[in-house]
Amino acid sequence: MKNYIKYLTLSVLALGTLSCNESDEVADNLLENLETAAFIRTVEVISDEIVAGSPESEFSIIIEEQDEEDGGLLQNVEIFLTFDDRSLFAGDTDGAIKEEEVLFTRIEASEFTDGPFGLPRTDITFSGTDLSTVVNVNPNNLARNDRFELRLVLNLTDGRSFTNNVSSFVRNEPFFLAPFTYRITVVNP
Repeated sequence: MKNYIKYLTLSVLALGTLSCNESDEVADNLLENLETAAFIRTVEVISDEIVAGSPESEFSIIIEEQDEEDGGLLQNVEIFLTFDDRSLFAGDTDGAIKEEEVLFTRIEASEFTDGPFGLPRTDITFSGTDLSTVVNVNPNNLARNDRFELRLVLNLTDGRSFTNNVSSFVRNEPFFLAPFTYRITVVNP
């Protein structure tokens, strides 16, 4: 019985050692092949609502791009737009492109300026008219609870792209605040 326990203990230790070695190899392999990501940080939300009946009211944010070369890999940021008609009035948005993503605009790297930390920053500002026109809605027909959603895609010069599929830590952690998506709600005056 003593020998049985001794052999069992040695077997468990040997398996533990082998497991650690395999685990170390997997970890080393992962670290060797690890790539650095990039993200867009929301520096400030100036306005995230459009006022119904006031087509010139604006959505406005300031963003900052960060990559492993401190913005040196930034090629452009594409902005896709989706419209969700959530108003109670039937027919007010007939002919609109609803719940389908549309390429709204592209901001080239040259349109960014150096921010206070040497990283590229830009203001993104759109009026209710700008947003409505792209999805074929009369801006005067926007009603309370209608919603636009912007989705940003960060494209790098090395061919990689990042969007709202980044980890929840990057999307929601206060420092990064990099959701890559912004909801713009239409509100009453």
